[in-house]
Formats: sequence, C-alpha cells, structure tokens
Amino acid sequence: MPPRREDPEIARLVSEQILAALPNIVSQVAVGLNANQANNQGTTANRDCTYKGFRACNPKEFHGTEGAVGLLAWIEGMESVLHIRICAEGSKVEFAACLLQGRALTWWNTQIQTRGREATNRLTWEEFKKLLKEEYCLRSEIQKLEAELWNHKMKGSDVESYTARFHKLAKLVPHLVSSEENRIDRYVWGLAPEIWGNVTSANPKTLQEAVNLATKLTNNAIRSGSFANDKVKGKRRMEVSVRKNFSERGGKAQKVIKNFGAQTQTAEKDKGAYPRCDKCNNHHGGRCIICLKSNKEGHFAKDCRNGRRRTCHECGSPDHFRNAYPRLNRGPVTNPARPVNQGNQGGQARGRAF
Repeated sequence: MPPRREDPEIARLVSEQILAALPNIVSQVAVGLNANQANNQGTTANRDCTYKGFRACNPKEFHGTEGAVGLLAWIEGMESVLHIRICAEGSKVEFAACLLQGRALTWWNTQIQTRGREATNRLTWEEFKKLLKEEYCLRSEIQKLEAELWNHKMKGSDVESYTARFHKLAKLVPHLVSSEENRIDRYVWGLAPEIWGNVTSANPKTLQEAVNLATKLTNNAIRSGSFANDKVKGKRRMEVSVRKNFSERGGKAQKVIKNFGAQTQTAEKDKGAYPRCDKCNNHHGGRCIICLKSNKEGHFAKDCRNGRRRTCHECGSPDHFRNAYPRLNRGPVTNPARPVNQGNQGGQARGRAF
C-alpha cells in the first residue's frame, strides 16, 4: 500500500495553531510550579515554627539570677535558636517567655498582669529584649564591660586569648562597636606594639581579615624573637625558680631557735653546702652565730664556757674536779671548803663523802 501523503496546507494550519497556544501553555505551567513551591514553603514554615520544634533545639532557661553577662549570653543563644527554627515574629516572644523560670517568671507574670496577656504577646522581639535588659542588666555591670572592651589589650604574644575575649565583649556590649569599621579599629588598637604598626598599615577591610593578619604576624614575631616581654618574663621565671630551689636547700640547713632567736647548723653532712666563714671558721649561711652571754661568735649561750667556774661536784672546791677528789682516792687531805674543828687541833676529818 503506497504511503499516505499529508496536505501541506493542513500542516501549516496545525503549526500556526500550536504556536498561538504555546504562550498560554507556558504561563499555565509556570503558575502551577509557583503554586506548588509556595505550598511547600508554607508547609515547611508551619512545620518548623511550632513550639515542639522550638523546644527540640534544647534552648536554655533564664532564672533572673545570672546577672548582666548571663542575660546577654541567654539572649544571644535564644536568637540563634529562633533563627534556626525560622520562627515567625509573632511567636518569638511567646516561645522565649516559656523559658523564664524563678525570679524571671515572676517578673514576666507581673508584666502580663499590668499590660494584659494579648498586649504582652504582641511585643516585638526588640521590645522584649529591652524590657529584660532594663530589669536585669544593672548599669554598673554594663559600665564594667564597656570599660573592659575599651581598655582591652593583648598581653605578650597571646593573640588567641585576646581575640576570643574581644569577640565575647563585642557581643556583650555591641553598641560600642556597632559598625564593622569600629570593630576593626578597636581590635587593632589593642594589639601588641610588635605587630600593631604592620596591621594598621595593611588597612584590613573586615574584622576577620584583621584577626588573620594579627595571628600570622604574631607567629612570625615569635619565631624571630621580637616579643621582648616574653623574653623578660621567661628570664624572671627562671630566676624565681633558682631562688626557690636555693631557699629550699637553705631551709634544710638551718633552723630558728625559739628561745635565743639565733640560727644553728645541722649535721656535718650538710656543711658542704656552705663555704667556711672567715669570722667563726664554721660552715653556715647568713650571719654568724653569736652567743648572748659572751657576745662572741661561733657558739650558743647554752654552750658558752667563758666566765664559768667549774667546781668539784663532791666538795664544791674550784681547785679540782670530781675525778681528782682526794677522798674518793682514799688520800688524806683537808677539805678546804670546810674548816677543821677548832677543838681537835691535830685531828683530821674521817674519809667519807660529804
């Protein structure tokens, strides 16, 4: 069967009709796609912006006893949760107020009684934060944070601690560094003198750029030994360690005598730790030992022999000691400490111990 031939005129008419209807078809398809996308976004927003989804992020509670720093940190964490969960503006205050506990909850209930629940829930997030700051941020605490940020400086080569504290203070008192330019100027101002000039001349455009440049220059300065403060501190730490060890050794070699207020040496094994003294010829540290009786060096008052009269323990005579006492040796001798009986001129005392 021979193939069927199409009429060229009919084909032309069909093409013209299709081209005429094509714009309408395209517009209808686009409207349908936009509608589906809007429905999907609405479903996602409704799903995420629920109290259950909000609590699933485990936001922290606020009790009103954390002080200004605690409140500012709580607000910062709360804003992060509200942003992640895509909470609607009308739900932010209501959700956040559910986390108030203790003293803070009592304060919020007072606000509800004064303003009414509907008016309170209609507060914007900025108004809610302002009320919290007026109640729990004492002006004195805010002034301390402002002064700390204003005078914050880098200590030695510790650029990491300086940067971390700067970020923390900038979040606690953001009104001092509201613009990016102010944050950069304040950050660069507190850098160490060894790197401050190079960072300033580089003219960083963002705070992160300034931080990266300060960290790089600090590491280079540490390797080249440009931080003089660290050298002095290291030298001082070494000197303190040497002094501490010397004092510990010296404390073992001498002790304070309570009654006389003098110092005495320990055993002979510890004498080698000190040189021989030119005055008393003894090994000791510090001043010489002085006797409080004879005012002479080298011995204590309890060992002083200067001016002491040693006598016999048997008869009390200063002419001899006990080991030379005649009566103990059975020798005839007259006791000079006791006179001979006048009634017995030729007699002598019988040998017995007195």
